[in-house]
Amino acid sequence: MSMSTAAELNDVAVGQYTRPKPTDIRSPCPLLNALANHGYLPRDGRSFHQAELSAALKKVGLSPTLRLVLSNPVFLEHQTAAGSQQQRPASSWSKLWYLMRNPWAIFFSFFGMRRPGQQDDSGEPVLDLDQIGLPGVAEHDISLTRRDVAQGDHLKAQPDLVEGLLASSPDGGKTMRKRRMDAQKQDNPGLLYGPLQHRIMWGTKGPRFSQTHTGLLLGLDFLTVYFLTNNQLL
Repeated sequence: MSMSTAAELNDVAVGQYTRPKPTDIRSPCPLLNALANHGYLPRDGRSFHQAELSAALKKVGLSPTLRLVLSNPVFLEHQTAAGSQQQRPASSWSKLWYLMRNPWAIFFSFFGMRRPGQQDDSGEPVLDLDQIGLPGVAEHDISLTRRDVAQGDHLKAQPDLVEGLLASSPDGGKTMRKRRMDAQKQDNPGLLYGPLQHRIMWGTKGPRFSQTHTGLLLGLDFLTVYFLTNNQLL
């Protein structure tokens, strides 16, 4: 980031919306994008810490338990099957010591998104927003707003899908979900969507509903701006 850009961002108060620049990074998740657009996460989408993510999620009302579960495992290093075999601790003591230092790896190692050695200058783990879209982790096929990874760009929301989702808002998106499942079974021969992906889908959808099911009825105009703005479609 240039000094002039940093100075410009410092002049914008936290909580004030600014449109992301072409060089900024964004995720497939409109909620995380909204937090970055308002300065609760780095506005350029780069190198945020676990504490920053947890604090940002607190701003939207997530419980301490949900914040822990959503903000800690993603900072584990991502391991492919081959990489996991190569880097597995050599002895039982080494494995135990690794789990003592990384307790979230006991049950949540699958959700690690960080590149090996991805740290700031002080050695603290950091993430970039686009890593939330790492295929096969939290990112799954049959998204309501994006194409499957086998179909091309799986990070960017598609206007036709967002429009369909908003049109199905009266039934909570159930109609859209069924239509997407039926369509993708035909359009994507390599579709990967089993029980695990289904649980992940509802697990990531849950926090979104926790923001809307607060006794307030959010209007379609609000939801339209939310989805279009934070998916860079406006």
